[in-house]
Amino acid sequence: MKIVWMTPACVRYFTYDSVQIHRQGVYPEVVRRLCKRDFVSLVDVEQLMFDWLKETGVEASAEAFVPVQPQSAVFAEKAAREGNLLTEAGAQKVAALIGEAIFKDKKNILSKRIRQ
Repeated sequence: MKIVWMTPACVRYFTYDSVQIHRQGVYPEVVRRLCKRDFVSLVDVEQLMFDWLKETGVEASAEAFVPVQPQSAVFAEKAAREGNLLTEAGAQKVAALIGEAIFKDKKNILSKRIRQ
């Protein structure tokens, strides 16, 4: 049996000065270390999404996520910088990122199964 491990999706979380930050805790890093140690293929979805969000920016990336509903007007600006549920277009973009990463990684056992 062959195993391919994936890190969890990255949460959209921009600070007030528009810096995308990691919000998944230590889990993605532990998965990376285990895969490296045990020679297990890894699709690092968290890092793929983080890089994409960072490149896309606060405003443009908002279109890929379902808007967060602030519980009060005080949190409206914070809500505009967050998101963890993808829209259909956002999900398609993330799926394309994953497919491209698998295709490029010739060590990944799934790379031959991805069509470009």
